[in-house]
Amino acid sequence: MSQGVTLELANFLVNLTYEDLNGEVVAKAKMHVLDGIGNQIHGSQEPGSQILLKMVGELQMVGRSTVITSPVKTWAPLAGLANGNMAHAIEMDDAHRDALVKAGSVLVPAALAVAEHCQASGKDFLLALICGYEAMVRIGLAVNPGHRNRGYHSTGTIGAFGAAAVTAKLLKLDHWKTASAFGIAGTQSAGLTAFLDHPSMIKGFNAGKAAFNGILAGLLAQGGFTGPVNILEGREGFCRAYSDEVKLEQITMGFGGPLKIMEVGFKPHAACRYAHGPIDAVAEMITGPISPATVKSVTIWTSPLAIRQSNINEPETLHAAQGSTPYSVALAMVTGKKHLNVEDFKVNWDNQEILNLARRIKMLPDEESYGYMGRGCRVKLEMDDGSIFENSLELPKGEPENPLTLEELEDKFATLVNPLVGEETGNKIKQLVKEIEQMPNIEPLTELLRVVPQKSHH
Repeated sequence: MSQGVTLELANFLVNLTYEDLNGEVVAKAKMHVLDGIGNQIHGSQEPGSQILLKMVGELQMVGRSTVITSPVKTWAPLAGLANGNMAHAIEMDDAHRDALVKAGSVLVPAALAVAEHCQASGKDFLLALICGYEAMVRIGLAVNPGHRNRGYHSTGTIGAFGAAAVTAKLLKLDHWKTASAFGIAGTQSAGLTAFLDHPSMIKGFNAGKAAFNGILAGLLAQGGFTGPVNILEGREGFCRAYSDEVKLEQITMGFGGPLKIMEVGFKPHAACRYAHGPIDAVAEMITGPISPATVKSVTIWTSPLAIRQSNINEPETLHAAQGSTPYSVALAMVTGKKHLNVEDFKVNWDNQEILNLARRIKMLPDEESYGYMGRGCRVKLEMDDGSIFENSLELPKGEPENPLTLEELEDKFATLVNPLVGEETGNKIKQLVKEIEQMPNIEPLTELLRVVPQKSHH
């Protein structure tokens, strides 16, 4: 019997060593760690995060894993749940544009929780994180966009496999138990994009639950609990059940080539990734704040999936505003800002002037130019005085081909973290992430992540 893709993927991950990683991959992984931590600390203040934080604290489960921004240490899956929810709560987490996964919001929390659980070294932590990106992106490429079109939230569904990969690697499971962990993760695979129709707290929860499910899968597999080792390719398996168009070869293609973490992009704006292109295109055209009264119309041509995901003209909540391309573009125009952070949305999300402009922003599909799910766009501004401005771009800032520099990412981190925990703690976290591969365990880092945010830092 030839080996199926689940076992092939497990084999590849089990055999990957730290020595196989080049300096570029290690540096990129550290950027994802820093970005993930920044998103978690800032996201910890969201109402949904606070509810989960309180619940996990009250459970008083025995464990070694830090619940970020709290003195609580708990069982690793629960830490993954609370911290994954935080990471995905503010719309600033990393993403792979073709796999359609926000990988970091699941993987960084999972890797931190499990590394503490088994007292892993900094090198083992980074290697496991990279394995998580490998699994999550490959499976995403195999089932999307068909999976997404059926209403699944890939970060939640595929995130379970990513967190299982991270956990299996940190627990040093063999290929059979790693495949078993994938099997146990697959049967728990869940997450719907229902939050698009009805703004609620489940979006971040999906990422947290993916971390929980994957960590649990790895721990169970370690204990000898078995899962189907053909979960991905099996007749009754994940791919067939969750997508109408499956490209199984994507799961094993190019093993030994560049690692998938290199294809993942960062978000400079606290908005839907599909809004980034239009925000950037508009920011390049304007020199300062624009009065909505002077704008006749704004038209955005982009991919059909970008429209399905983000064409929200009347956002009724903060999260809906962040998920809306028309709103995000209107916010960029009215404020004249080149970078939209969480606070920009918080202060303005119910601003009538911006909402009125958002209503006049049209999104039209151009699949020929931008593909079914591309992130490029063309934007046309028509002003009341008859003047017309046009701009287009292939890829927003933050994609691997148009990358955020380390300095830009560190600025983003400081903006998210320093107002809550202070500049000194922020700088210490940044420094420890830089040196993480030299650390015998990650305790010095997680100790800093237990600093409770002080509103007085605002």
